Amino acid sequence: PATDAQMSAWKAYCKWMTEQLEGISAQFEIWNEPNHSAFGDGTPEQYAAAVQAAVESIRSVRPNARIGAMSITGLTADWAYDWYEQALQAGAAENLDAITLHPYTTGRYGETMTGPIKRFLTKAHEYNSDLGVWFTEMGWPTEEHGQTEEIQAQYITRSYMQWRAEGIND
Repeated sequence: PATDAQMSAWKAYCKWMTEQLEGISAQFEIWNEPNHSAFGDGTPEQYAAAVQAAVESIRSVRPNARIGAMSITGLTADWAYDWYEQALQAGAAENLDAITLHPYTTGRYGETMTGPIKRFLTKAHEYNSDLGVWFTEMGWPTEEHGQTEEIQAQYITRSYMQWRAEGIND
């Protein structure tokens, strides 16, 4: 949301959606991959304002809701980290329960993402030391020469076990 009217509509939508999900979900993720041009063209500062507006709207209906945000993709790219850092500086992590990350990789196992995940989580803890991390999307290529669903299931299991051993998943 870039204008006051858009922000007002966003708040109303977040409140309405929270009401619709009563009894279905107590966890919410705000916006999908806001750092990717396919899902938005706002600035990190606009995203931070949208996150805080959503948190306020969700908690007005569900005070104990667990809320995650950021949904960052491109964890190994400097442009993604720069966008993320600017959003954090603008207040995106305030009042959240978790940051959400999308650790896609073309590597064999998810542990290739352990370093980038730790980098993003460490930066978030500078702004909110209570944050957990949710991995709300991940996977490997499935096109020609990609991975089968069975292999992906093995990789996902291995990745979560590795990240748990490293103390980085909620």
